Parts: sequence; structure tokens; C-alpha cells
Amino acid sequence: MPVTLTSTGIRYNDNTNTNTLPVQTQEKFIQTSTSSDRTLVGDSGWVTHLQLTFTTTRVDVIRFLAHFSASYESAAIQPYARISLNDGQTSPEDLKIALQFASNKAVAGHAMEWSVEKPAGTYTASLQVRNFGGGTTWIANYWGGNDTFGARYF
Repeated sequence: MPVTLTSTGIRYNDNTNTNTLPVQTQEKFIQTSTSSDRTLVGDSGWVTHLQLTFTTTRVDVIRFLAHFSASYESAAIQPYARISLNDGQTSPEDLKIALQFASNKAVAGHAMEWSVEKPAGTYTASLQVRNFGGGTTWIANYWGGNDTFGARYF
């Protein structure tokens, strides 16, 4: 049976019919970013920093990526991030995304990634941040650059 890979799928002839099986080969990527500061004073609770909405057309492993630029700190900040989906699922571990350094600068350049299998559907993913440090001030994205949040899926 002759088989041909085309841009729309796999075409084959079974001596009776010519059939095409669709193949989705184009990975999609959606991303958002901010250059705005996000100030969290004391234990702020979880706050949505960036958000994405997208639709998958099949069961898929969705790969989320987040990158954080330099931030401001006063005192012993405890800033963490997590990813939360509109179906209630959150990334399994909160990630510490900045460390107290000196002169109101927090060590930066942190990134996080989470991969999760989901059925076809429309999802809203929120990159959430929180300062667990009582009596401190943390300002995300303070020293320039952009904080970014993206998702790869089919």
C-alpha cells in the first residue's frame, strides 16, 4: 500500500480508496509578558501576575514556562511562584523566584517550568506570585526587563 506524508496528513491508497489521516504537526506557543512592577507587602496571599487563555484540540501535554527579571527587596523577602489552571489544578511545587541580596536588589534570573497532561478544552492559566515574608516588601519586575509566561501545546 503506497503511503505519502502531506502537509495535511498521511495519505494512503488501500486499492479501493485514497484516504488521508490528519496529523497535527504544528506546535503552538502563546506568551504574555509585563514590564510593570507588582508590589507585594507582607504575606500577600497568592496574586495573579500574568495570565493566558488558549484552546487545545486533543489530549495533550501542555508545557508552561515562566521567566522572572530582577526585583526589589526590603528585608528577608520570601517570594514564590506557582501556576494555577481554571480547573483548580496547580503546579505541584511552589518555586522560590528571588533571593534577598543587597541594596534593595534581589538576585534574579529565575525560571520555572511545569508540564501537565490535559484533555482537549479551553484553559486559563495564571502565573501567581506570593511574598510569604511578613514585614517585608517585594516588587517583582522592578529593575527592568520583562517577566514572561508562556505555554506550548498542540
